[in-house]
Amino acid sequence: MALHQQKLRQFPQSLPERVISPQALVMNQNGQRILGYTMPLLTHAEVLLRYCDLRRRVKDHCRRQVGRPSRKFQQAADTQAVVDLFLDLHETVSKLHFADVVIGDFNDLNILVQGTQAFVIDADSFQFGSFPCSVFTARFVDPLLCDPQGTQPILCRPYCWESDWYAFTVMLMQALLFVNPYGGVYKPSDPAQRLPQAARPLHRVTVFHPQVRYPKPALPCDRLPKPLLDHFRQVFEQDWRGVSAIAIGKFALAHLSVLWGGACSLYLSKLCEIRGNRPTDSARFGSSDNGSANGWSDFGGDVNGGAATVADLGGGTV
Repeated sequence: MALHQQKLRQFPQSLPERVISPQALVMNQNGQRILGYTMPLLTHAEVLLRYCDLRRRVKDHCRRQVGRPSRKFQQAADTQAVVDLFLDLHETVSKLHFADVVIGDFNDLNILVQGTQAFVIDADSFQFGSFPCSVFTARFVDPLLCDPQGTQPILCRPYCWESDWYAFTVMLMQALLFVNPYGGVYKPSDPAQRLPQAARPLHRVTVFHPQVRYPKPALPCDRLPKPLLDHFRQVFEQDWRGVSAIAIGKFALAHLSVLWGGACSLYLSKLCEIRGNRPTDSARFGSSDNGSANGWSDFGGDVNGGAATVADLGGGTV
């Protein structure tokens, strides 16, 4: 508590405009103890978690199609909006790091969305100067900061700017594919290789693992441009961090809507049709009984192809 009192008094000023940070401090009668603080009021905003929920995205898309907007979520979250949103968030995170501030507990409940603008909240937990961030969210904490021998991710090392970008990449993947990097069901053929679900991040057993059953409600991962899909694999399987990883990720994201936006829009429309015409089949989301893709050529490419190269994205060879 004493540390938090000091932290609020030394909270950085002139942070990016998308950061909802403490402003005026509310003191006790003798002015010695901080009782609270004021912050800007953000209205008509939704948590980023909503963008990562397939059922809500389909519902919002369907309402937009029939001209009945949701009262709580006025703008349908199509792919272009998601891309613009994450580019906006990318700029805010970059500016925070330039100011020597680390978000720390960076997760989809600490981001509020208005249109394509992303606002970072819970700023009083930010890490800066001699004030660490000690809270974490297991789904977003960088496994490199956790005990590799544990049964679940538990923060045991200080946050850094790279861990913020790890969490950013988790949220981006969830918003694009509707699946967590460690989602799906891991069923190794060797019983000795079995792991608790919560321990999979510590062993880098991702949704891309050949013995992980990819969830049917998720958008097939081969719908992503290859550079972005490779970026996800390198971050979550090969512990790729650093400036080059950030640059590649932003480059692929910036070009995503051109190559993939129509595919996602058609996918959501397909789900609307399933939801409206065959509600008992909605959990299947168009997959065949044998687990193979069903009709994905309608979404901009064949089942095994359709992955864009770096050259396709406007870049040179690597």
